[in-house]
Amino acid sequence: MHSSRIGRKTLDSFAVLLSHFTSIGVGLVIPPVASRTMPDAKSEMGVFALLMLIYSFASVLATGSLGSFAIWRQDLERAGKSTLYWLSLALGLTTSGILVLLCFPITAWLAIPAWRFGLMAMAISCIPLSWSGVATSILRKHHRFGTVLAVEIFRNASLIFISCSFLFAGFGVWGLILGVVIANLVAASSATLAEGGPSFEFSSAIAKDAFTYCKGLAGFNCVNYWSRNLDNLLVGKFYGDSVLGSYSIAYRMMVLPIRLAGTVFGGLLLPYLAPIQDDHIVLRKKLLQVVQATGLLIIPLMTLFWLERKHIIDWYLQPGWEDTIKILGILVPVGMSQLLISPLGICYQLSGRTTRLFWVGIFNSSVVAIGFVVGLLGDLHWFVVVYSVVNIILLYPTVHFSFSCVGGRFSEWLRSVLPFAAIPLCCYLIDYSFMHDQNMLTDMFASVILVACVSLLTTALWLKAPMRFILNQLMPYSKSRIA
Repeated sequence: MHSSRIGRKTLDSFAVLLSHFTSIGVGLVIPPVASRTMPDAKSEMGVFALLMLIYSFASVLATGSLGSFAIWRQDLERAGKSTLYWLSLALGLTTSGILVLLCFPITAWLAIPAWRFGLMAMAISCIPLSWSGVATSILRKHHRFGTVLAVEIFRNASLIFISCSFLFAGFGVWGLILGVVIANLVAASSATLAEGGPSFEFSSAIAKDAFTYCKGLAGFNCVNYWSRNLDNLLVGKFYGDSVLGSYSIAYRMMVLPIRLAGTVFGGLLLPYLAPIQDDHIVLRKKLLQVVQATGLLIIPLMTLFWLERKHIIDWYLQPGWEDTIKILGILVPVGMSQLLISPLGICYQLSGRTTRLFWVGIFNSSVVAIGFVVGLLGDLHWFVVVYSVVNIILLYPTVHFSFSCVGGRFSEWLRSVLPFAAIPLCCYLIDYSFMHDQNMLTDMFASVILVACVSLLTTALWLKAPMRFILNQLMPYSKSRIA
């Protein structure tokens, strides 16, 4: 019985991780197709990035955190479930209606008035998006993770197929827009069929509880959204859609490893650490182990990407994306520091200090916004440099406010992550001094060997403990665990 429960949990975890990976995969498949089929790829991808920026914020409003309430609420009977469906429909219709009315002024302000009907189509698709959010959350609530995985695969496969088909047919940005709209319809219909859908019942008590629960979380999600995406809005507005096309690709590739780490650890970290949340000494030790394990797994990959960004971008998007390559030279090291901070965000939840999380988010967002305003005084290169400096400034308060929730200090975190600085630094110095081969294959091969050797040497000197931690997680039921 115990082994069957372990097997079920393993399958559930695998399904959750795979569903996240399919969503990440969409962002990797479509850009190279777009860059090869669009006549003016940078400008058109910049236009779509602006449209997605507004649409994604509308989707945050349309979902309204009702899915989180559906999972959190324990006594959610048939009437309560139906209430959430109808609330999601009302929220989707309201958000969609407001955005449709604002399409003309928004696109005019962003200097893309020709795409007002494209934004209008994406706005209307917020209705099925909101509906599917409740349906998939109810499926998760009942641990039907395999079904959720099937819905995600069906949706993302539709998105890739429709978008790429229209791109090859010469539809350009409209191909990407139609892909989003049709994928949302596919997700809503498939999730509703799998879950069963609502009845015509409605509970005012559930609606009131949902409003009480969701208002704070939805507010935080809105603030957090713009703290992460304000740079794209400002770049698109003040530098133009062509520049945004280069910047958005670079930023997306910078955060990809962080998303991967969040996918792997985010869904599993809370249940793993929750049983020891009151033992702060053990909890801090486990958290730092996770931070070091994350760095040991991903920092070498980010270093390799950093060294070979020109070859990789030329192969991935075709030559001509020099601005993206330059931006990545600055952003990837920033991404490395963010990667080593991201696991500490769970400290707020483990300690129950979510109010502090909200105010820290407000503080960080305000500092970032000021940095962006300063960045606008120069060109795009200056903007990216200022963004990097702001992230360095926020390093201490971000670690301090989160880690101190469980009694940790900034110096503890710094000692645990300092060895990781040796990997990119040593690799860069060696690559800059001795490796000047312009052939992609030989250059990539040499860089792989270089990063592997430096990473192994760094592990042998300073990172034996996180390596043992990783190996023990990979062999959890081995009789002879690595001491």
